[in-house]
Amino acid sequence: MHRNLSLKEAFFANAGEAVCHALEYADGRTPAHTDGPARLLCIYAGNKQKSNTCLFWKLLRKFLPEDKIVIREINLRNGEVADCLGCPFEVCLHYSEKGSCFYGGVMVEQVYPALLESDALMILSPNYNDSVSANIMAFINRLTALYRKVDFKDKLLFSIVVSGYSGSDILAEQLISSLHFNKGFALPAHAIRMLTANDPGEILSCKDIEKEAAVYAERIKKNLYTFNKN
Repeated sequence: MHRNLSLKEAFFANAGEAVCHALEYADGRTPAHTDGPARLLCIYAGNKQKSNTCLFWKLLRKFLPEDKIVIREINLRNGEVADCLGCPFEVCLHYSEKGSCFYGGVMVEQVYPALLESDALMILSPNYNDSVSANIMAFINRLTALYRKVDFKDKLLFSIVVSGYSGSDILAEQLISSLHFNKGFALPAHAIRMLTANDPGEILSCKDIEKEAAVYAERIKKNLYTFNKN
């Protein structure tokens, strides 16, 4: 409807765009932001001192060189994140053209500007009843307004998912579906690190956890440096 195309025409138009994107990556495609170090935005909504997901991220950060990767963290736990209530398309588009959203708040004031400047997005996502947390879900839903104006295909997606027992694969599917397929973030191989830890702080006593962090950090660096090359 937005392109004034039939369903069949829209299907082939989107399929053609997907093929073009794949060919650009194969040719060594370079994103718009290539001056200086890569920029990584980390979104989380947990307790940094107790959350196993946040503790693994803290461990991981030690292996990411500050001179090569500028990291910004935004904690959605401390600010009220109103979920998207489904404004009519015309209203959403009106605010999107201004880089804003009807519901304002931390999403418009902090997240939108930080995401626009970033080369990659890291989501820290503990398992809440086999789903991402309410604040992370609200974050994903509220990206719609920005997505109407900005193409996210030049931004890489990473995530750390920690479950108490099982279900990390379910969260990974949710993140891939909502942020890669639906919002268009680029998804490198093995971009989502899934771990198991139950009690607060238990992640730090897991076998070879520092090695796990170092390996995942190397994967992030490799993808960012390749994707961010001049």
